[in-house]
Amino acid sequence: NNAVYEFDAEAPLKTFLSALGDGAYVKTKDNLIVHPSTKIIHSLVSGRYIFTSTKKYIILKTCSFKAVDQWLKDMNLHKYSKSFYVHNIDDFLLLPFLRQNDLDEFDIAACDKRKILEAATLLQGLEDHALVGQWVGYLGFQEYSSYFVENKIGIELLPRLKEADLIKMGVKEEDKPVLFEIIKQYAEFSSVEATYLWLDQKGFHDYAFQFVRYNIPFYALPLVNFFIVNEMGFTKHNQLLLTALIELKNSPDYNLKAMAYWLRDLEVEKYTILFAKNLLVNFIESLTILTDVTLARLIPSHEDRDKIKRAVQDMKEFQLYYSTTASLLHEIVLEKYASIFAGTSSMDLPMLTEEKLHEVGITDENDCQQILACIKKMKEDLPNGIGNNNILNLQHSLMNMNGDYRSSAEME
Repeated sequence: NNAVYEFDAEAPLKTFLSALGDGAYVKTKDNLIVHPSTKIIHSLVSGRYIFTSTKKYIILKTCSFKAVDQWLKDMNLHKYSKSFYVHNIDDFLLLPFLRQNDLDEFDIAACDKRKILEAATLLQGLEDHALVGQWVGYLGFQEYSSYFVENKIGIELLPRLKEADLIKMGVKEEDKPVLFEIIKQYAEFSSVEATYLWLDQKGFHDYAFQFVRYNIPFYALPLVNFFIVNEMGFTKHNQLLLTALIELKNSPDYNLKAMAYWLRDLEVEKYTILFAKNLLVNFIESLTILTDVTLARLIPSHEDRDKIKRAVQDMKEFQLYYSTTASLLHEIVLEKYASIFAGTSSMDLPMLTEEKLHEVGITDENDCQQILACIKKMKEDLPNGIGNNNILNLQHSLMNMNGDYRSSAEME
């Protein structure tokens, strides 16, 4: 059931339960009922259960949208919270990437738009531990905000925090579970999980798990086309998906998250604000900007520069595969022979001959020659080795960026 409930996080749990109907209650993992007077933010914790008169729900995540919501409230712009939420602008730590064209998608008054962009620019000027400190404060833990700043807990160190570290910093026992759960979710979140969530939210449930199995990260989604989708085993009704993937490329959701998720997967998230400040925001366009000269200017560490340079090359190969096969789609008569190409992997395409085309049922000579000419062009245009290998080679490169991707066995 897709429903949005909006409550003050500091309000008692009973205000939330009353919206679910009579008899609703929340249970902990230890099977204890949470008292209705407990604050919502301390009640709706990951792993707990919500019971109504007819259904049982498990809380999968502790909502961290509160930070974005509170940021808007501080500017007296809370009326736009729903727009931010609907457009998946839900991660405060990504707000430095917010730009004019993203807000153009919202119904926001020009004066308010300027106010929001000025606030986002101020975030770009912060040290990353100061950004984390503000995030903690906006989550409702203002008294601990200075602890994160003083201990220089930035975006890079945040995923490494343990509960013991929070205790050392003076976090109270009653606040520790919620704050640590939010930090833990940040640490465990991967761009492949973001892919799953986006597909699921858009209604492509049947595709979501298969994309995870192929380790397609969120930032690579707009580069997924007919050949890749069909190689995953989907042979029907994929036009809606392909249209959604194209539209994603220019969405606020993608513009805000793609670059940040890529840096996080590479474990160089400490450069997040630096990239946002230097306007390296549009992820796909940035692949052409991130030259050796640019990297030498931005990144002081030789090791990090080399890591980013290799990752850029991997993404360029993925992008080249996409652009070459996308061009091929316009030339091959896919509508006419969709069922045949659906069962053909990109590994097999370069091996097709006129005789093999006849064997699979393509007998029109003009079509055969057109298809073979396109395949020849594909082999010439693709990088060395890719034309004769499966797209899995490219996916393997993406997977190697971060060994923390969830494997299919873990997801199962």
